Amino acid sequence: MADKKKIAVITGIVVLIAAIIIASVCGYNYFSKRNIPEEPNNDSRFEVLKINGTYVSSDIMKEESNKFFEKYKRNAEVLRMNEFERNDMFLDQVIERMLLEDYVNNKSGVTATDSEVEDYISRFVKPRYSDSSLGTFMSSQGYANEEEMKAGIKEYILRHKALYKAAKEKNVTLTEQELDEGYEKHKIQNKKVNIKHIFISSQERSKEEAKNLADEIYNRLNNNEDFESLAKEYSDDEETRESGGVVEELRAGFNEEVFDNAVFTSEAGQLLEL
Repeated sequence: MADKKKIAVITGIVVLIAAIIIASVCGYNYFSKRNIPEEPNNDSRFEVLKINGTYVSSDIMKEESNKFFEKYKRNAEVLRMNEFERNDMFLDQVIERMLLEDYVNNKSGVTATDSEVEDYISRFVKPRYSDSSLGTFMSSQGYANEEEMKAGIKEYILRHKALYKAAKEKNVTLTEQELDEGYEKHKIQNKKVNIKHIFISSQERSKEEAKNLADEIYNRLNNNEDFESLAKEYSDDEETRESGGVVEELRAGFNEEVFDNAVFTSEAGQLLEL
């Protein structure tokens, strides 16, 4: 871990969790624009990649490039990598997708029927989303319409069936501890929150100075001072400072684990130093 740490004041709002956090986070500044991987250009040329004798299409490469950028643009560990390390990581992501899709669709022998898709929607989608809010769910998952949603759910069912079959064939077993840990990780990964934060970095000040400033801001918030005004005055997050520190639809897995754990497992009013 790097010696320098950051102090963040984060107050969570709506969706699934609410939290007030002061965190001392090891490593790179999560909310600095420095060293962020370059955003993919839709007109850029991709290197040829051939897997199992088949070339990966440019559309898939572009799609995965966009996913990679969105997933890791705030991840401190990835931001510290050089271009070659990130490129290797990106290629691993593409290869994993292609091999998994090949196994699920061509080698596993599993199927998913339309009735299974409808059953999944009835059990897991409709109880959480009314007809009027179904569009919100589809938009949040990247589906343009109901047909795309059903195709996505069918792919999800196929993948789970295939992985379960592979685990059974290979006699893969999990201990109770592994199951509990996996379940807790699954809960975090399936949360999405909107947060407001005031980020205080120790890159330009000492850790003690950052901690003192974070404590001062936290006390002022507790005395009902305006959050947006304090964010605009003090936050070191270049991306959200002028919007009052708002980060919308934050998902787990897009930052380092220590940051995700702070945001997605905290209780309202907690003061955390990580």
